[in-house]
Amino acid sequence: MNLMSGIKKVTLKNLENSDHPNPTIRKQFKKWTVIVLISMLAMLLPFQSKLGVPVFHNVHAQSVVSLKSLQVQLWPEYDQPSMLVIVDFELSKETELPARVTFRIPDEANLTAVASQETTGLINAEYEGPSVENDWQIITVIVNNPTTYHLEYYEPLKVEGTVRRFIYQWNGSYPVTGFTISILKPVDTTTLTTEPRLDPVTKQDGSTVYTSQPSSLSKGEQYNLRLTYDKTTDTLFVPPQDLRPSTPVDEKTEGRISFQNYLPFILAAIGLMTLLGGLVYYWQSGSKREGRRRRRKPSQQTEKEPATGIYCPQCGTRAQMNDLFCRVCGTRLRKKEG
Repeated sequence: MNLMSGIKKVTLKNLENSDHPNPTIRKQFKKWTVIVLISMLAMLLPFQSKLGVPVFHNVHAQSVVSLKSLQVQLWPEYDQPSMLVIVDFELSKETELPARVTFRIPDEANLTAVASQETTGLINAEYEGPSVENDWQIITVIVNNPTTYHLEYYEPLKVEGTVRRFIYQWNGSYPVTGFTISILKPVDTTTLTTEPRLDPVTKQDGSTVYTSQPSSLSKGEQYNLRLTYDKTTDTLFVPPQDLRPSTPVDEKTEGRISFQNYLPFILAAIGLMTLLGGLVYYWQSGSKREGRRRRRKPSQQTEKEPATGIYCPQCGTRAQMNDLFCRVCGTRLRKKEG
């Protein structure tokens, strides 16, 4: 924004101080320069966040946010010696879009994904943060579409010998119509207890998932889950294909080239080339007009033909060299013999 404003300011200042000989061209060029600059700014607005410029969203007049569903999955020692927390949520139909949905995660947690569910799979979703507030990180998800949104983060486990402990907390920021929480049992686990109690379900692949019954939570109603299990090894869980978490494809995915990364610079280059082309045309047209003006200057003095000593016998007008008739009355001249 500062760069574009500077270009606009300098260009207009140069035009105002210009001594271009044609005022019509000067006026037209100034108009088209402003149009090009405004067009460039309009094209770059969707990419402000990628260029480091703050983006402001008009969501202040939104309705009260409520969640149609909130599903929390806890995968201890899944692919790291920590807890993988997966949160999926969907807004109620009564919530107007776009909406801002704020979550808090522990200060020591590591956020790894914020995505939305589309027909092609999970794609990166827009969000703000995380920002630290006391012992929490604050994340605000910008919800633009009526679909399921997805968060993933890792959180440390409390390890005491072979015993692992973990506490999950929902702070009750929004009312939830359908809330569920589940735990994927780690490998080599001898005992596992939860408070409140969850029901174990054995999947077809042999894995065990502890699941709660769907329930509703009112706004301000907190939910706390305490997990304790005994594990004899440090072996990580290697999930079957159907339990592997979906990784959203983004610009950092190996082998992927994102056109969006280069589009702002391409647009800026096109705008700059247009501006430079206009400047070249502007000065060339002025030079050509000045050249034509100099070439068209008529000579104010005409060469006088040499006069002779012959005069018209009728009116007395002095004749010029090679005249046969008087230039005034047309009488035939009499040449001197000699």
